[in-house]
Amino acid sequence: MLYSPIIKLIGEFVGNLKNVKGIYVRGSLSRGDGIPGRSDIDLTILIEEIENGKEEAELLYQLYWRYKFLKRIFPLMGEWEIFDEKELYSFHLKKTDRSYLVRYWGKIKGKIPSFGITKVEREDILTRMSWWICEILPHAYRKGNLHALLNAFLEIYVLCEYLEGKPVEPFPSRNEILVRLIQEKREKELIELFFLRKRSYLFIDRGNKEKLARWLYRKTLQRILEKREKIFPLEFSNLKSRVINSFKPFQYLLQKYYLVSCEEDFLYVERNFIPIPEALFLSYLQFLSPWEIESVKKYNPGIIKISSTPYIKRYLRTGGIIKDLRYHIFRFPSATLFLYLQLRLYLEKGFVASDLKELVREYNRHFSDYEFLSSLKGKNLLLKGYPLMRDTLKELLKSSQNI
Repeated sequence: MLYSPIIKLIGEFVGNLKNVKGIYVRGSLSRGDGIPGRSDIDLTILIEEIENGKEEAELLYQLYWRYKFLKRIFPLMGEWEIFDEKELYSFHLKKTDRSYLVRYWGKIKGKIPSFGITKVEREDILTRMSWWICEILPHAYRKGNLHALLNAFLEIYVLCEYLEGKPVEPFPSRNEILVRLIQEKREKELIELFFLRKRSYLFIDRGNKEKLARWLYRKTLQRILEKREKIFPLEFSNLKSRVINSFKPFQYLLQKYYLVSCEEDFLYVERNFIPIPEALFLSYLQFLSPWEIESVKKYNPGIIKISSTPYIKRYLRTGGIIKDLRYHIFRFPSATLFLYLQLRLYLEKGFVASDLKELVREYNRHFSDYEFLSSLKGKNLLLKGYPLMRDTLKELLKSSQNI
């Protein structure tokens, strides 16, 4: 198999590091749905709980350059989430979809954790659906990414069944779902996609690719709309369609969300809009930082009345904050600093900024280390900045009254 040598190399190259207790493959590969040349290798790495921030930063630096090396020789190296044991259990016990999926993890090193979760809560299902609809679907549609579009279609299909109360697995093999739908529906597009999936979506002409991408996009959204009264009965009682301008500061892009209440609206949706029930849009806010939620309010005065406070409190309770600091250092180093600034401002001053300028201005008003932290780049951000940010946040979380 294409991935086997890389997984073996990960075990030898990363598993021998001091303080690394476990390495696990998660995602589509662990569920047996991996597509050669398309699927990423996403990992969860379990480390010892290290009291000294500088010592942990040294370990992260060793992991960082190994990640960069592996990414260079294998571009499909995906996300590395790094937890200590306490964080791992806190995070997964409070996110039932994530804890349920642990049963599918593939072991590279260590014992696979067990959380005993047998039922995924409705709130976590809605949050997961919103991630597919808001984050993955529009991007995949614009890019014509049939792999991501089909995954979204298949998972949304089963999640709707699960929310309806049908006796189904919430996260079965996507290959099994596809075969079942072909047997039940006999839709020619699904049969074609089945064979394209087996061939890793190779050798497909542009016109047919665009046609299938459009079909998957509409079918996924229609599935949500058809089931709306069963899975969102209250949310649709007085809903009117409207546009929400959502400025996402990390990407510096203006994105529009189109809230749909009926099929008539859906038929006229433009390509760059996202048709989504309001209930799912509100669930999607779980994925935004509180700063981004405040920006939604800023750019939509009087349209959407939401408070960032419940979302940040839920986020703080999951125990995933330090995990996110580590994650951003690997993927988006500048985001590490922004996350730290906004969390410290909230935990010490109860303030949530609506954009980057306001964040920096308010932080400078209250704290004196911004210039030092913002001057750190690359290796120095990790070795000098991370210990300070980690230890400060850990102390604040211990004493915080906001959680």
